Amino acid sequence: YETFRFASEPLLGRCCRRAAPLLIDAEHRREGAADTLSTFLGRPVGSLYLQPLRANGQWVGAIGVTRSDGETVWSEGEKHFLAWMAQQSSIAFANARLLEMIERGKKEWQAVFDSVNNMVVILDPDLRIRRMNRAVVRTLDTDFAELLDRPCYEVFCHRKQPPSSCPLWELWSTHGDVQQILS
Repeated sequence: YETFRFASEPLLGRCCRRAAPLLIDAEHRREGAADTLSTFLGRPVGSLYLQPLRANGQWVGAIGVTRSDGETVWSEGEKHFLAWMAQQSSIAFANARLLEMIERGKKEWQAVFDSVNNMVVILDPDLRIRRMNRAVVRTLDTDFAELLDRPCYEVFCHRKQPPSSCPLWELWSTHGDVQQILS
């Protein structure tokens, strides 16, 4: 832990640059740090514990906890708990960022998938439609919900079973090679 020595560098920048917690407590009041801090926060603060949040080796933010309960010193147990809380928060922030990236990637993929003018269908091993582009919906003059999870042979061949001449069914049922089936 590094105790904060009052300086012109912003607290958050110092905390994150050093990748170590900062502590402003009663011991440093005489240096003006606590007065600046209480003015900044707009209320009396006895002390501040500022912990950087890092995930996957990158800074994702910081968590600051103040004491206004009259106590000005943080116990080792409290510091340990705050470090653990910061670690958990870092993981949550990193997961939220990852989810945002996945959502953005999914939207980009869907936009490209839908831009194809030909019908494109993604099937599972049971030949059920798992994804399709807008060309399928437009060509069949229906909506996504009507087609999703239905077997392709029902939608495209109007049958209850795959036709014996279906190359996809042959491919999946025999675990064959695409080149052999299509040639």
